[in-house]
Amino acid sequence: MSTAVTENRILCLQLPNWPVQRLIRDQPELRHQPLVLYGKLGRQPRCVWACNELARAQGVRLGMPMVEAKRRFDGYQQAIDQAADLAALEQLAVQCQRFTPYCGVRPANPHRWGLDTLLLDIGKTAKFFGGETGLVQQVRDYFQQQGFQVRGVVAGNWAAAWGLAVHVAYAALDPEQVVGDEHSWLIALTHATEQTLRQALPVAALRVADDTSQKLRELGIETIAQVQKLPAASLPARFGPELNVRLSEIAGNTAEKIEVCAAATTYHQWRNLEFPTVDLEVLQHHVSGLLAELLPPIVEKQSGVMSLLCQWFSPEAPPLETSLRLVQPVQNIEYLMQLLMLQWERVQLPGEINAVHVLIPAIAVDKPKQQWLFEDSEDTCLRNRSSLLDRLSSRLGADRVVQLRWQAQALPERQFVPRVRCVRQAKTPTADKPTSSHSLRLLERPTRMYAEPRPLKASTERFQIPASRFWVPAMFQAGGRPQKVQQAVGPERIESQWWEGRWVRRDYYRIHTESSQRFWIFQEIGSGRWWLHGDFA
Repeated sequence: MSTAVTENRILCLQLPNWPVQRLIRDQPELRHQPLVLYGKLGRQPRCVWACNELARAQGVRLGMPMVEAKRRFDGYQQAIDQAADLAALEQLAVQCQRFTPYCGVRPANPHRWGLDTLLLDIGKTAKFFGGETGLVQQVRDYFQQQGFQVRGVVAGNWAAAWGLAVHVAYAALDPEQVVGDEHSWLIALTHATEQTLRQALPVAALRVADDTSQKLRELGIETIAQVQKLPAASLPARFGPELNVRLSEIAGNTAEKIEVCAAATTYHQWRNLEFPTVDLEVLQHHVSGLLAELLPPIVEKQSGVMSLLCQWFSPEAPPLETSLRLVQPVQNIEYLMQLLMLQWERVQLPGEINAVHVLIPAIAVDKPKQQWLFEDSEDTCLRNRSSLLDRLSSRLGADRVVQLRWQAQALPERQFVPRVRCVRQAKTPTADKPTSSHSLRLLERPTRMYAEPRPLKASTERFQIPASRFWVPAMFQAGGRPQKVQQAVGPERIESQWWEGRWVRRDYYRIHTESSQRFWIFQEIGSGRWWLHGDFA
């Protein structure tokens, strides 16, 4: 870790219920399930540390022993992983360097500091984003794209920014200044507004010891304004020296530092242009020069670039961003520039560019491989596939090149979730046939499954399934033409979990038609309605 003295404008971002947000980001299939994370609390080895709204609706509360929670809880439970939470938070701090070089997860003196906060020193970079208001708007948009809820405040020092972000009520803010809604919001405060709100903060915003807070409550002192009315000289004798230190910090009277993540200051370069330009070739030259400065230390570590962010700043508009996510580590500047130019071909400059920023958030080891007289065909295929994915993501956008991941869900439309492709594709042994029950079951699914079932226009005439009491419509409309059933296989009963809300029950059938087409249809139990859910190649 390195340290940086803060300027007079600090953005504090607090991610409410961060362990749950992080876990759902990593496992999207948990989004619609009651979720509880447990860990040791005091003498109790297993207590509720975090939970989502669905678990709260079942009566689960923070600090509740898991023995008691299990009596009323029916859902997913897992031990809390604070190391993973901290690692994800630090990675998020690295990604936030698109807004400022100085990003950290804690101050240099992290007294009573939680693992759900980011600190950004924006004093010198807010001007590149259209001022503080423009910057907080772009920060909020970025976190919304990442699927995170966040609360953020820009203030004169990190202690005040933290206290306001964590403890101020959304209703106490000016709605005309707030960016976002009550669930996810940011605000840049003026000095006068900051001072007014800071005075009304509870004593907990000072991060003092529990016994000190208890003594203050016993005296009827609940806010910072009430604490400041006490004689400062008498506070150390009555409450210890800590209280005056915390008051000095939150008032901005103490020189402070932010502990900056080392990765956030290693691979990035800013360049202010002496002469603003709209010439694309000139900008390409500057980006190539910055990459030439950044790559040598990465190559020395036998590593390569896995992701890259390029920002062009103009005083007339928000920064123009282009980014890369690579499949394999890359050390070649020419290859990186080719991928970037695939995006620059379509951009329209918002005005004259006066600054350029290049950031490499992620690298990976790329050790030299044994050279062979004849090239390995598997390596050639992997390299060609990586190049294809890199170029597709550059041309279409990294978020549009995805892979499907199977998840344990009863409803077919929820069994596959799109996931942005893995940054690095590991070689996996090929298999001639499926080896798991999941793979065998997937063979019965249609080649093309619709995101949502489509109502089926079916005739009243029935096609009876041989040696069965079940039947399907003898005629229905699909693909813009009538389809006559020739053969039907089924039913397969599928039901959703009751705790997900509406209970869904369906009977699925595989249909062969006289036009040599195959469809996947189902009848909704209860209503008797028929739906089309996919077709087979």
